[in-house]
Formats: sequence, C-alpha cells, structure tokens
Amino acid sequence: MPISATSHMARTASSADYLRDNMKHDRSQMVQRPFNFAIVDEVDSILIDEARTPLIISGPTDDKSDLYIAVDAVVKQLDPQYYDADEKTKNITLTEEGVDLIERQLLEAGLLETDNLYDVENTQVVHHLDQALRANVMFKRDTDYIVKDDKVVIIDEFTGRMMDGRRWSNGLHQAVEAKEGVRIGYRKTRPWPRSPIRTISACIPSWRDDRTV
Repeated sequence: MPISATSHMARTASSADYLRDNMKHDRSQMVQRPFNFAIVDEVDSILIDEARTPLIISGPTDDKSDLYIAVDAVVKQLDPQYYDADEKTKNITLTEEGVDLIERQLLEAGLLETDNLYDVENTQVVHHLDQALRANVMFKRDTDYIVKDDKVVIIDEFTGRMMDGRRWSNGLHQAVEAKEGVRIGYRKTRPWPRSPIRTISACIPSWRDDRTV
C-alpha cells in the first residue's frame, strides 16, 4: 500500500473529523476520504472503556462568569448535612433544610428574581447551583482533574491521562473553574444545531475492515 494512501491519526482527531463530516452538505467539503482498513491501537480502551463517552461538536455560549463565581461562593458555605450525595451518578440533592438555607443565602446575595428558588424566573440560577454543588462536592482536584497553566484539565478516569482541550458539558466545567478560581472559559460548551452525538466505537463501522492491536 502506498504511503500516500495511509492516514495516521489520533482517535480523538479521527472521531472529531467524522462528526464534522456528518454536518457537511457536500462531499467536497468533507475531510476524511473512504477507508478500506483500520489498525486500532489499544482497542480495549477505545471500544470498551470509552464506549460510554459521547462525542459532541460544540460551540460557544454566553459569558456568565459572574454568576458562576457568585453561586460558587454561596455553595462553599454549605455544610454536608444539607445535601445528599450520590457517588455513582455524581449528583447532589439538597435536603428540605438545605433548600431553605440556600434560598435565603441566594436572596441575600441578590441572585434570585423571586423569593422562591424553584420559580421559573430562577431557572438559570438553579442550573448554576446544581453544577456548583457537583463541582465542589463530587469532582476532586488531582483525581478528576488537575489545574495546569491556570486551566482545569480533565483526567481520563480509565487511563489516568490528561485530556487537554476536553471540557465537561452543560456548565460543569465552568463551575469547576469557578471553584478553583481560574479563568472561566466558554470555548466548547453547547452543541451546535444539527451536531451529531456519537461515541468513538460508532465511528469504526465506517471502515470496510479493521484490525486491532
């Protein structure tokens, strides 16, 4: 096989190109050509360990840095007795006393539109609150992520490797950045319209044959 007919690529680059190509309207705009064979290194990691991780093409969102920082300051004052933590799903549920306490603190901070936390006018604050609770309670520095060069870098839970450029979605990454006091970024947080959501393993069948190592 001629060298020019061989493509060497990282799994993340290949899957990102695959997603971008699926958003094109014309074949001439696509990056990847048809493949006949694939030799996949560390296939157990890619097709088993990471098979649950969705791949999303994302775009920017509005800058809400001040709100992330303000809600984080409130959450940092909350004692563990006011919430229940689910280690498996990494979700936090406030107790009734916790809701009352957080509601008062958010009102005092001027962050609520009404005096009821769960009124529709406060939907955005509730979302930021949920993510701030997860960031402060469930996501541990030097375990789930590290801080490097004033940035939060995710640690792959399966390999222990740094995942530079990868960000948690739905505002969680910004909440962790607010927790750590680093610059809050908004590069990749919201899926683009028509963006396909796949896993790495779903990209493999586009090749006619594959060989694993």
